[in-house]
Parts: sequence; C-alpha cells; structure tokens
Amino acid sequence: MKPARATTRRNRARTALALAGALWAAAGPAPAQQQKPAEVLDRIVAVVNNEVITRGDLNQRYHAATLQLKQQGTPLPPRAALEKQILDRLITDSVQLQLARETGLRVDDSELDRAIQRIAQENKLSLEALRATLEKDGVPFHRFREDIRSEIVLARLRQREVDNRIVVSDGEIESFINAQQGLAGRGEQYNLSHILVTVPENAGPEQIQARRSRAEQALQQLATGADFRQVAAAVSVGPDALPGGAIGCGCEVGRRGAGGGPQRTGERERRPCAIAPSSSSRWPHRASGIADPDGCSH
Repeated sequence: MKPARATTRRNRARTALALAGALWAAAGPAPAQQQKPAEVLDRIVAVVNNEVITRGDLNQRYHAATLQLKQQGTPLPPRAALEKQILDRLITDSVQLQLARETGLRVDDSELDRAIQRIAQENKLSLEALRATLEKDGVPFHRFREDIRSEIVLARLRQREVDNRIVVSDGEIESFINAQQGLAGRGEQYNLSHILVTVPENAGPEQIQARRSRAEQALQQLATGADFRQVAAAVSVGPDALPGGAIGCGCEVGRRGAGGGPQRTGERERRPCAIAPSSSSRWPHRASGIADPDGCSH
C-alpha cells in the first residue's frame, strides 16, 4: 500500500505543476518582464564614402539655419525644402573636408583661437560673451569651434583649387585696370543678391532639364511676389543661400565690387532678373536682383 500512496502523491504533484504552468502561460509574463519598445536615439541620413551624416547632424544644422534666417527677418521656407538644401550642403562639405584631410590641409588650435577672437571682436563681444550668446541660442561652443575650423579648411581648399586652374594673362590685367580707371569717381553701388542653380559636369538631358525647371520655378515664385531671401534659402546652392543669396555691395552691376568680391552679372532694374538657362552642363542657372539698392553708400 505504501508504494501506491507514494505514486498517488507524485501524480497529484505533477497535476498541480501542470495547472500552475497553464495558468502562468495564460496570464503571460509579468509586466516588469515585458520588453519596452526600442527608442531611436539617432539614425543615418546619408553615407559619404566612409563617413555618415546622422539625423542629429541635420537637426543641429537646421536649427542654426532657422535661427540665422529669423535673425535676418527672412521668412522660413518649407522645412522639407530647407532640410534638403542643408543635407546637400552637408554632403558637399563632407566630400571636400575628406579631400582636404587627404591632401594635408589642417587648421591647428592656435590658428582657430585667433579666428574666433576676430569673430568676437567683429561682433564687439568678449570671448565669454560670445560663448554665452551661442549657448543661449542653443549652439554648443565646441560645435561652433569645429564649424569655424571646417569653414577655414574649406575656404583654403577652394582657394587652392581655383588658384591651380585659373591663369590671368597680362592682357586681362591691363583690361581690368583700364575698366577700373573708367569707373573712377562714379561711385554708384548696388546691393546684389542671387539664386544659383548649378548643373553637374557631364550631366545628362534629364538632369539638365530638372535643374532648368528648378530655376524656372524659382523665377515664377519671384514673379508672383515671393520673398527673394526665402526663395534663395530654399533653392540656391550657392554658399550665400542662407543669407538670402546676398552678394553684397559693389560698384556697377557686373563689375568687381570695391571690396574685391567676385565678379557677378545682373540687371540694373529693381526687380528679379534672369540669365537664360544654358543647354551646356558647364554653366549655372542664375536669377539675380537688387535686394536693397539703398543699402550701399553712394
């Protein structure tokens, strides 16, 4: 009888364990054991060779751009259009910075410190006040330093690339001197802005047509009264897109400005104007205008 009783007890124990297991399975795991949904901290929005551009990078640059536009009083373009502009610029800058590193272009900390000191002086601020102003606007000072370092490197890279490709003949120098002498005493200045849409080298017909359409759409917006600065920020690929495409003041439209700026072409009229889009992939499409004719000294 004892073995029978022991067998009965074992059977009851098995039954109790089976019931407990069934109840646990029906109830599911305890709330504390349930997995929490994954939280996305950042994500990649572009890959440039062996480097990545993250959503955080894009958001940081977008914040800085919108802050700049607001300070200028420029109406903000649609977010999608502005983000595309910024992402294109981030990709271009990344390619150029990689080239600069590969070719040995560097800016050391002491040189960077001097550049930031000049920025503070130009804004009539001490370094401490500049840091406080940046952080108040949500711009970390260390990020600002690295952005300035990158800007200096990019400026030197572009200067080097241009210097290696441009040869100015004695005849061109003589013509320029004669032209400047002919302008002496006239003192007429214009404050110019432009919208630049470039066409890649060896672009196919579809690419050329797409860029042509982009330039024509910008002109249509301007013709219907859109703010020039807003359209420039959304469309132009020039380095001066965010400041509204502003080139600055110069003597005589189409000639080199008094400040030594690059030569530009445009119209004298106080309305947007255009250079007809070219079928050649080597030429950019540009709309230009008088942003503020009375903003320059005469």
